Amino acid sequence: MFTAKVMWLSGQERERVLADPVDPTAPELVKYIPQGFLEAICTELQESPETQFDRELMEVIFSHVGRADRLGKETLSDLIDYITKETEELLDQLNLRLEQ
Repeated sequence: MFTAKVMWLSGQERERVLADPVDPTAPELVKYIPQGFLEAICTELQESPETQFDRELMEVIFSHVGRADRLGKETLSDLIDYITKETEELLDQLNLRLEQ
C-alpha cells in the first residue's frame, strides 16, 4: 500500500513498495526508523549521555567495518577501546625512548 522513493546524491532513484520482500543477502542501503523509535531516542538524548540512539549508531557503523578490520572484536566500542589501548601503549614506549 505504501511506496518509498529514494533519490541518491548521484541522481540515481530507487522506488519500492514497502511490503515487497527484501533480499537478505543484498547490502542494506536504507534503514527505516519507526516514528516511535525516533521519538524515544529524542527523549533519551535529553536524559542520558548513553542512549539507544548511540547504541544503534555504533551498530550501524560497526556493520560497515570489514571482518579483517574488526580485529576479532564483537562491537565498535570494543574495537575503539582496543585500538586506543594499543596507541596509548605505543605512545608510552615512544615517550620512554625519548626520556633515555
